[in-house]
This record gives sequence, structure tokens and C-alpha cells, in this order.
Amino acid sequence: MEFFLIRLIHVVFTVILISPEPTRIETEHFIIQHEKTASETAKIAAEAAEEAYANVKRLLGIETPSPVMIVVISSGGAFGKDKRPLPGGLPDWAVGSAYPARRLIFMSQPHGVSLRYRDIAEVVTHEYTHIAVGSYLGDMELPRWFDEGVADFVGGGRSWTASFSIGVAAITGRLIPLDALRRWWPTSRREAEVAYAQGADFVAFVENKHGPGAIRNVLYEMRSSGKFEAAVLKTTGKNLAQLETEWLKRVVRVYRWVPILSGGLTIWAFGSMLVIIGYVRKKRINKLKYHLWEIEERLDKEDVEISEEDELENSPGKNILH
Repeated sequence: MEFFLIRLIHVVFTVILISPEPTRIETEHFIIQHEKTASETAKIAAEAAEEAYANVKRLLGIETPSPVMIVVISSGGAFGKDKRPLPGGLPDWAVGSAYPARRLIFMSQPHGVSLRYRDIAEVVTHEYTHIAVGSYLGDMELPRWFDEGVADFVGGGRSWTASFSIGVAAITGRLIPLDALRRWWPTSRREAEVAYAQGADFVAFVENKHGPGAIRNVLYEMRSSGKFEAAVLKTTGKNLAQLETEWLKRVVRVYRWVPILSGGLTIWAFGSMLVIIGYVRKKRINKLKYHLWEIEERLDKEDVEISEEDELENSPGKNILH
């Protein structure tokens, strides 16, 4: 915790006091702090942030306490140099990061690159949604894949490139079981693109199949019960495993055009039969792996308890009592 605060102070101090001509923009719900070299990005971020606030309120029914701070730094600034303003670090390809407990968003503007309004708005909306959902649920643990999916849902969904990514992942056997994404999140850009696309597609599937407001209801029920699976069941009438199976079948059906566009008509005819088989096999392997981890943890715990008993039996104090 001390390291977190020190690093946070260092980054904000760098932006506000050390960086050349820092500037501050205030809106109704946000404070945007930026370097002069990122002034255009900051102006767009300020406008996009208020739009994101309105969209989150409309779609999820969440109003975040104000203000939320957005720190925009060029690639030559503190954030752009090492991508590690806070503990945990960020992948090289990351352009934004959100910290709900502190209502804080970091954005990096690539040096010498003029970003479009759409690009900046997408990052701001995605990161602000994390802030809003995180503030709404507090310490409750929402699966990472669902959290990312909700952020994309508020932002209008994934692009066609994401659709292409999930389609190719399906036909090549690279779809990642959702239970695996709950325990692990990929750091490589290629795998992360698939993980983000899966989360977004699953959330869109739930919203479309179970009516407008389904995602809002899942979050509401989770806030009430504290349990994600229970919230999904109460909202949809189906457990997570059933929904995942239905979603996977939809992936096979909807994204069948992807290999055709990539010149793989023959591979689709054969591969579509293997998608679900491979996915289920991955789930079984992951389930076995997690079970083995649990056994190892129990054995380690029992070993510690046995060692403590042996020490007591051989200790002078034990002998004196006898």
C-alpha cells in the first residue's frame, strides 16, 4: 500500500509540477490533468468523458461520485516511458488504465500521433466504465472477462476486427474457456485481443438474448448477493455453464464467415466440428489443473500443521508438562 501511494504521488507530481506546462480541464464530473503536448487529446477526452458518464448512467444505472480524474500523458511523459505508474505494470500495447478505488484514469498519447475522436472516446469510455462498475460493486469480485465485456458494451461493442479475431480464434482452437479467464488474464497482445473479444461478445449475447437491461440487472443482483453466478442465474434463469454453452454455439454459427473471408472455406467445413470439442477439452484440462492446485494447497497446509505438531512434541516445554 505504501509503495502504491508513493508511486501514485510520483506520477501525478511529475505531470502537474515537472512536466512542461501542465494544464487542467474541469467538467461537471471530471478533472483532466495533462501535459501541453497532449492538450488536443485532453480536450477530446473531456468531451468524451461526459458522454461516457451519460451512457453508463443510461445503460447501467450507475452514477459515480465526482470528480473522476483523468491524467493524460504523451508517450514521452512519465506514463509513456515505462507504462508502470502504479503497481502491477501495464503491457507495452496498453494505452489506458483505470483504478476504481481512487477514481483515477491514466491515458497515454503516442508521441507524434494525432488520435481521432473515436479512438480517444473508446479508451475514455472503456476505462470510465471500469471506474463506475468498480465503485458500484466495491470490494466484490467481478470476473475480469465480464468486467471487460461490460466496458466494451457501454462503448458500443467491439469492432469488426474484434469479430474477425474471435472467429479466427474459434476455428483455430484458440478460444479461452471463461473459467480460465477468471483466474488468469493474457499479457500477450494476440491472446488479450481474443480475451477482450470473448468478454464483449458474451456480454452482448446476454443483453440481446435476455432483453435490454439484462447486464444492468446482473450488476444489481451481484451488488445485492455478492455472488456473480447467483446474479447471472437470477437474471437469466440459467447458470453460467448453460449460458456459456449457448454462447459457444452462437460463436460457431455467427462467425462462420470469418474463415471464408480469409480464404479458408475448406478449413471451416472441417474445423467447425472441432471448435466445441476443443473448447470442452480445454475446460476439462483447466478444471483438472485447478483441482490439482487445490490438492497441493491442502497438502502444503497439512504439512505445515504436521510440522508444528512435531515441533511441539519434541520441544522442551512439551517434556516439562509430562
